[in-house]
Amino acid sequence: MYYTMKYTMNIPIRIIIKRFKGYKTVLASLVVLWFFGLGNTALAQTDSLVELSAKKRQYYISQAQKMRSMENYKGALVFIDSILRYNAQDKQILLFKGDVLMQDDNFRQASKTLQSLKMLQPNNTVSRINLSYALFKSHKPEKALKQAKE
Repeated sequence: MYYTMKYTMNIPIRIIIKRFKGYKTVLASLVVLWFFGLGNTALAQTDSLVELSAKKRQYYISQAQKMRSMENYKGALVFIDSILRYNAQDKQILLFKGDVLMQDDNFRQASKTLQSLKMLQPNNTVSRINLSYALFKSHKPEKALKQAKE
């Protein structure tokens, strides 16, 4: 097992740990941290490089819809954000996220999400109407009217 730090070479971890009095306890702690992913940022970095399969994407969507139907909007957002982690510009999922955020009365975050969707799809009428409504509900009536007129 090797410990890699930024700007240093690989150093055998046993050499580092043996300098501590209770190195077996430290080693056990490091193994637990590595197992749960808390000490290994490389694992999280490589996970984002893998593409999301269509089957897994559809599973996440169905789970998010199920959570939304049970009015568990936070749970739905977990699944939605899991999809967006792989593709932050997924237009369908951004619209879905904006809708769920509005149902959760989180109009400020909904307007940010729908604004990013507007940049990707400037002529999408549904997203523009939702953006106008989210802006109005977040106490920005001038911006809401501007969006409604465009």
